[in-house]
Amino acid sequence: MTSRVVAVLLGLGLGFGCRPFETETSEPSGVGPIVDAGSDTGGAQPGGEGGAAAGACTSLCPVGYWAFDEPAGDLKLVDGSGHGNDALLGAVARTVGQRGGGLDFGAFPGAADVPTPASLDIEGTEISIAFWVTLVAPKDPYRSAYDQHIVSKSWKNGAFDYPYVQYAVEWDWNESKAVQFIVGDDKATAQFVVSMTVPAGRWAHVAFVYDGARVRGYLDGKLAVSTAMTFRLQKRPTDLRFGADSAGEQRFSGKLDEVRIFDRVLPEADIAQLAKP
Repeated sequence: MTSRVVAVLLGLGLGFGCRPFETETSEPSGVGPIVDAGSDTGGAQPGGEGGAAAGACTSLCPVGYWAFDEPAGDLKLVDGSGHGNDALLGAVARTVGQRGGGLDFGAFPGAADVPTPASLDIEGTEISIAFWVTLVAPKDPYRSAYDQHIVSKSWKNGAFDYPYVQYAVEWDWNESKAVQFIVGDDKATAQFVVSMTVPAGRWAHVAFVYDGARVRGYLDGKLAVSTAMTFRLQKRPTDLRFGADSAGEQRFSGKLDEVRIFDRVLPEADIAQLAKP
């Protein structure tokens, strides 16, 4: 019988006060189809537990975590990581999420902003982003003509200037219909890094992980795409936004829940755990 270990960091006074979740000791089985040629270990990450030192935090300690579980009418989205990256909710409807509450960006042309979050100003060669999302086809002509930014850390506040973002995940609605992980690197070059097909109309768990050599995309906890890439993220003292780009355009029309951002490599076992309904 598989043993289950509940890591309750809050009760122990460890970490940054992240909400606990259950972690299975067994490895997840099955790997989805891998897109792109080249060798890939499919989860053997450098540096042991996500590159962290022995005894360091693992998946319970992201640098940003938003569950969107606040009561209706509350305009603050609390950062459960303990880093104080609370978001300000604009004209966005609250809805039932995959777990508890969620956000529905389809009804109103709004977004949610985290003003210049220091812990999310990630540089170097490691980053992981994970969230639950429901892709919904836009009903208005404006949104139908553009990509849609789901989670976006801007390159420049208030303007969508090249290379556009520090890092972001967008839905390429107007062309490929794929979900894309994109970055602006330390040479101020836009890197449209990797694309992954995500089914629309239902909750899906999406994660992207960069380890300095490859970008991996995971759908519902299973590896779906892996591409060899080498770049460095550059620090940018800019806002993080949910549901639109830095200029307030390219607005998202779907639903979002349980957003986590890490400044390190998230192990495959943790991604599989986060993707459990």
